[in-house]
Amino acid sequence: MGLDARFQQIHGDDAESRWWRLSLEQSRVGMVAAGLVEEADFEAAYREMAQPDFHDLSLAVLTAWGRASG
Repeated sequence: MGLDARFQQIHGDDAESRWWRLSLEQSRVGMVAAGLVEEADFEAAYREMAQPDFHDLSLAVLTAWGRASG
């Protein structure tokens, strides 16, 4: 049995930050309609992610393995 957790580094305007922008766009309409966030918040996040000095970590990707008992 085991577990592995990985985080992708995100840097300003790299492939990972562009992927996150595309992913966020998929939920934008629904999140704004639900009142969870405003359009301006998305635009501010996109501007920030495009900055050369932007650094962040992605969500964790977890992998687990083991054997069935019994």
